[in-house]
Amino acid sequence: MNKYENVAQDSEGNVIENATVTVKEYPGGANATIYSANSTAGGNVNGFLTGEDGSFEFFAANGRYNVEISKPGRTTKINYNILIQDLSSSDGSSLVGFLQAGTGAVSRTVQAKERDIVSVLDFGANTTPGTTDMASVINAAITAVSTAGGGVLIFPPGNYLHNTAITLKNNVTIFGYSATLTWGGGAASQIATSSSATLDNAGMLGFKIVAGASATTVLELRSLYKCVFRDLEITSDNTSNLVIDLTVNTSGGTNPVSTRNSVLNTFENIYSHGDCGTFLRLKGDSATPTVVTLNTFIGINAENCNVRGIEFHSWCDNNAFSGVCRVRTVANNAVGVEWNTGTPASNVGVYANNFQLLAVDTFGTLTGRVGITMNYTYANRVDYFYQDPQAEGGAYSINATDAKSYYIGHQVSGTTDVVVRQKNFYIGGADNSSISVGGAVSTESTGIWAGLNRTGSGFSSLNLVGDTTYTTYGFRILRGNGGANTTTNLLHRGTGALQIKSEDAGGGISFLTSAATRITMNDTGIGFFGASAAAKPTITGSRGGNAALADLLTELATLGIITDSSTA
Repeated sequence: MNKYENVAQDSEGNVIENATVTVKEYPGGANATIYSANSTAGGNVNGFLTGEDGSFEFFAANGRYNVEISKPGRTTKINYNILIQDLSSSDGSSLVGFLQAGTGAVSRTVQAKERDIVSVLDFGANTTPGTTDMASVINAAITAVSTAGGGVLIFPPGNYLHNTAITLKNNVTIFGYSATLTWGGGAASQIATSSSATLDNAGMLGFKIVAGASATTVLELRSLYKCVFRDLEITSDNTSNLVIDLTVNTSGGTNPVSTRNSVLNTFENIYSHGDCGTFLRLKGDSATPTVVTLNTFIGINAENCNVRGIEFHSWCDNNAFSGVCRVRTVANNAVGVEWNTGTPASNVGVYANNFQLLAVDTFGTLTGRVGITMNYTYANRVDYFYQDPQAEGGAYSINATDAKSYYIGHQVSGTTDVVVRQKNFYIGGADNSSISVGGAVSTESTGIWAGLNRTGSGFSSLNLVGDTTYTTYGFRILRGNGGANTTTNLLHRGTGALQIKSEDAGGGISFLTSAATRITMNDTGIGFFGASAAAKPTITGSRGGNAALADLLTELATLGIITDSSTA
């Protein structure tokens, strides 16, 4: 209840003592229940008298009333539609006006103005570190904002403990600069979306997220449409978890463009540290199919990845990583970025996922780590690829199996070899194509290996195709599969000549076995068994009637080995 007080006056402004005061409800006109004090103990006192100075007061519940003053022989007046209200009550702000500065501004109540932005404190959240599970009040706040049509939900600075998942909802952006979300639950997802509906036009900005060792997925994001995740710092201590799982639902509601795809979302300035299994997984589904596509990632930095840094699992395409994307692998056999982990030998819709600048750190003495692994995929691009030095032997900078039409440019790999491993490696198109090895080197060695780091015997070959008849090879250099002492063959197809030529004047060609020169050829001539090359000899003198000698000289001249100028 609240107090009302006034002075009874006549129409000329004179006070009226000992006048009768009657309070009626407005509208309606029924006698109201009022009290002489802020208590119901004295009962209803409606119909009381004013004091000798004309003053009067009473207590009544919040509401609107008419106050009638009457006294025989005096002309009195009625106070119509008076408001009795405590402004500190929950709806008190609805009674106070607000007008924004500027031409065209319209009048609103303070309550309407304040409801433009909602705080989790409005729903009873507690920012004291680690004291109370805030999941229910946080989710209640998110639901309220979403139900009201959407908006921004503010998390003031503080540490918000939650033991069950925070569920993001449509049209709600949660804003938490200087706020921390701390997971206190078990093996489950810390922050999630519905498994039966899309998440549209929502987001998270500015949070520090502490996942600890138990959260299996930190951000489980299903069927997102035009959502924004920006300025997030994520810490975890789990070597097998997923930090961000961008995936899809295969049933339930659809987004405004009638799909369940995760599409047109932005992830910017995301930093993950502490141990994790895989930092980011993109995973669509073959149903329909439902894909993860047209998403943008800007400024990604993932520390201490034990399984993978970034994983393109299946049914994900045309996702772009702008700016610097850096991952650090810290376990044996960990992979920086891997395309098609769903069904590595089959086409599962993984293509055109591109990086502007990809850096993979592989510090430490470990084994088997890989910078890039491309399984069955195509049309992927990395404009700049940098892999920091690594100590382990046999690790691949690029491991591409069944990958097609990919581009990796401006590649730097610390002080170690850059190794590309691929089942079938295709270069070409409508224009002339080539492979260049050793560009811009100085005194460093360069080379091409086929079959490097073999674990068993098998064929290795270099095959050249220059026509449409011999489509497997026109010329082949083939190393056999018979072990250390197998044969090596030069194979030439067609009726044209196999030419071995020393192009420049003064050059030569030598054939050696072990360290011994067997044949030497140059511009002067030819030499055998270590002899210097000499010009073609001319044989003169008499054959003395020797028929065998005459026949030998004729055959040698026919072969072009000598010039026969002998006489009979």
